[in-house]
Amino acid sequence: MTAEIRNIKLTIAYQGTRYSGWQRQKDTPTVQETIEETLSDIVGHQTKIQGASRTDAGVHAEGQVANFLVESCPIPTEAFAAILSGKLPPDIAVRESVEVPLNFHASGTAIHKTYIYRIYTGHPKDVQLYNLRWQVEYPLDLNAINAAAKFLIGTHDFQGFTSAKDTRENAVRSIMNAHAWWSADASELLFMIQANRFLYMMVRNIVGTLVEIGRNRWPAEKVAQIIASQDRTQAGPTAPPHGLCLKVVEYLKNSASTLDTQARIGDK
Repeated sequence: MTAEIRNIKLTIAYQGTRYSGWQRQKDTPTVQETIEETLSDIVGHQTKIQGASRTDAGVHAEGQVANFLVESCPIPTEAFAAILSGKLPPDIAVRESVEVPLNFHASGTAIHKTYIYRIYTGHPKDVQLYNLRWQVEYPLDLNAINAAAKFLIGTHDFQGFTSAKDTRENAVRSIMNAHAWWSADASELLFMIQANRFLYMMVRNIVGTLVEIGRNRWPAEKVAQIIASQDRTQAGPTAPPHGLCLKVVEYLKNSASTLDTQARIGDK
């Protein structure tokens, strides 16, 4: 009899403060390693998971996606979410577990990724959410930030917004949406960016540049100049990691053009 093989997709939330990023590393705790070790204990053998996004140390997620293969396992697919969440540390939760086709790959078949960056400008300093947003001590011009963000939209070479540690030859990425808004009490600025893929440090370098523009140190057109120059030294400082959160990863359904909404936080 042929063994049953299932490909299971997980939607994962975590606070990245205690971890050295998503990807497994030597001698330092990561989110991937923590989930893999817990999952391996549950199924009784070593199990690897594939993540959609390699978030950096200190970066958070509400809608990270991962998948793994399991063979001849009696655990129902939908039960993995609750079982894993019950055994994982309190800063990691699996929100959903669903079976997907065997050719599904969390990273390789993703079509869009959306990040949210949170900046707190209120006073006094907020210690309760200190690890979840960047606290700045100066006012920001929302109109200037959004004017600058418009230059990001489209397909461009984003070499000017990546890190020297990113050695990929192709820095062309497509940004579908990028804009900012104030929270209800106007103390927190939230910046959303959606793209097909991101370069290493790309979002944080963009945010650091937008903050300089929001402080009226640079004009909005500075973003277009950085893109044209492909020179990282022309961009602003790198924003700290703890304000960044992976919000959602989106996929096409196998035989349809509509988006798979299983990974959307609002549809959990």
